This record gives sequence, structure tokens and C-alpha cells, in this order.
Amino acid sequence: MNYILFYKGKLPSYTDYCINSILSIDKDSKIYFLTDSKVDFHNDRVIVVNLLSINSIYIEKLNDLNYFAGDNNPLWESSLMRIFYINEFINMKEINEFVHFDLDVLIYKSFKEVQNIFLNNKINITPLTKNFLVFGYCYIPTLQLFTKLSDMLFKILENKKFYEEKYYNSQRLNEMKMLYIAYDEKPELFNLLNVLPNDKSSFLFDPGSYGQYLGGTHKKKFSKGFIDKDHIAGIEILNQNVKPILFKNTYYVEKNNRMFDLVNLHVHSKKLKNFLPQNYSKQVKISKL
Repeated sequence: MNYILFYKGKLPSYTDYCINSILSIDKDSKIYFLTDSKVDFHNDRVIVVNLLSINSIYIEKLNDLNYFAGDNNPLWESSLMRIFYINEFINMKEINEFVHFDLDVLIYKSFKEVQNIFLNNKINITPLTKNFLVFGYCYIPTLQLFTKLSDMLFKILENKKFYEEKYYNSQRLNEMKMLYIAYDEKPELFNLLNVLPNDKSSFLFDPGSYGQYLGGTHKKKFSKGFIDKDHIAGIEILNQNVKPILFKNTYYVEKNNRMFDLVNLHVHSKKLKNFLPQNYSKQVKISKL
């Protein structure tokens, strides 16, 4: 399976943990790492793609709109940019299917182990709250679907005032909000992945809630055991209906004495080294060029 990762700016110290988890768990994986950093991972299964080699008209238009001007956090702009960069890249290379998630994510299951969960005609993605979708885990089965998503997101951005007022009380949009708006307007294009236990599958995906509970957030005041009451899974943890646990070196979510395997963990604290999967091995060495 193709995995596409993205990072704009200086690579964080946890980069290799994310990459190594993919290479260790999914033996059939091939990683395309889109970045503006000049790096080499010294592994044939990891291909570095310089952002300067990707020309996207949407990126040019996004820069012209200057929507995120004055925002002190560059994350919001780069998080949206990555969608347009990835879209241009997969069209250039004719990559028809791929998995994508944030760089602070670890995986515990290979694509083959969970492929029957996904729908092959929809954008498979994790919901975080009732009106946020996130790249905790995302499987895109066709190039055309992701291109359609990119087109929708840019149209939302072009009509930002309308959507800000309609959905978010005139608050500024970001990539998570825009993904939700796209879903709300075209639900037939999406398959929301299971983040809560049910009878349909023994696998669960972490949009961020389980990682926050197990390891806290990137803010020191929110440590292990943190629960966001706005999160879909956070509400269930708070009500003691579910509980993420470590059992025999494997991460699960427990409900009514039944264990559900976590496919991934979105490690908001960025301390990925504390949650490495079994059979993890160091397979890349990062060097600057």
C-alpha cells in the first residue's frame, strides 16, 4: 500500500517513529514523504518528494487569498496546503490509492489486516467531533475522489464568509472544519471510520481522543488521562462507557469486557516513542542534505 506523509518546515524529532511504525507493521508499504526539508531516510521504501517540485494552482490561489494572514500558528495553513499538494502529486504520479495521516500517528495494523473495513468508492476518514473530521487515519481508494475533495475544499474557501456563518458562528475555518463541511454537503462521498466500539468490527481508529487519554496533549498542563468532552470518543471515555488500555503490549479500547484493537494511535503529546508497536524496528536513518 502507498502511504503519503506530509510536513512543511523543520522536521519534528518524532518523524522517524511514524515512518518506522509503517515500515515495521506493513511489509507491503511504500512511503512518499512530501516535504520542503532536504533530507534522506536511507531506505528504498521511503521516497522523498520536494514540495518545490509540485506546482499547484490551488496553492497559488491559497497564497493569493492570504486567508491565514495574522495567524500565529502556521499549522492551520500548512494542514490545508497539504491536501492541495497531495492532490497535485497523486495526479502527477498517477497514484490511485493511498493511506494518509498526520505525522504524529503510529499504526498497529497493516493495510491488509483492515482493508475489508474500507469502502472502495468513498473517502474513508476519522471523525473527531460532531463537526470536525481529521486525518487521524484516512484511506483514499481512487485518485478521482481525492481530486473531487480538493475541488470542494477550495470552493468552500472561496466562499469562506458564507460557510463561516452557516457552520461556525463566523469563526475562521480550518482544514478540520472544511472537511466536515464537505462531508455535510456530500455525505455520499464519505465513509466515517469507526472510532467507537460496535458489533460490526473488532477494529477501531483513533482520531486523537485515545492518544490524548493515554499520553496527554502537546500542552504540558494536559497530561495523561486528558479527556476532551467535545470529542466523539472523549464523551464516551468521560461517561466511562469505553476505556483505552494497554494489555500484553498491545493497545485496545475496552467496552463491557470486550477488547477492540486500535488500528492507529494519534499521539497528540508527540511522544511517539512511548507507544511504539510490537515488532517495531528502526529502519530509517534521517540525514540532512
